[in-house]
Amino acid sequence: MVVNKPREPRETVNITVRFRSDSGWDDAHIRNVSSRGLMAECDEPPPSGSYIEIRRGSYVVVGRIVWAGYDRFGMRAQDRIQLSQLEEPTKVARRANDRRAAPRKPETAAAYRPSMGERQARSARFSRAFQFIAIVVIAGAAAAAVAETVFNILSRPITVVERALAG
Repeated sequence: MVVNKPREPRETVNITVRFRSDSGWDDAHIRNVSSRGLMAECDEPPPSGSYIEIRRGSYVVVGRIVWAGYDRFGMRAQDRIQLSQLEEPTKVARRANDRRAAPRKPETAAAYRPSMGERQARSARFSRAFQFIAIVVIAGAAAAAVAETVFNILSRPITVVERALAG
């Protein structure tokens, strides 16, 4: 008889973090966490079986993705997760002339990355425009073919009449 081990208690949280996967750095929101795993939400979750590194301040959590859904994923941590360190990022003492502490200028700010909903809406608008253009081109080509056929049909009797009148 197989007895399932009881699930470890999870703490519901809303913590914004950065994570690095095979595709590079991305943002995520941790929604719940236990001492050995977490569930997070992001635009493009990493695939199951891949390894990621989550960072919040100087605290780092490394783990393997055990499941991934539409916009969420579950990760099993390599080491125990310290929720207190994850919630409060380490405050690094900064020098007075540290350029990283200064607010960013609009022209140097990070590029805006649209959310999944915005990308879907943009894709839908593009597909509607592409479909409209394709229909207009096909209708124009069909109209041109019909016009040429009508011209050829009507030009033969007119040519015969012109020859008869010319004499």
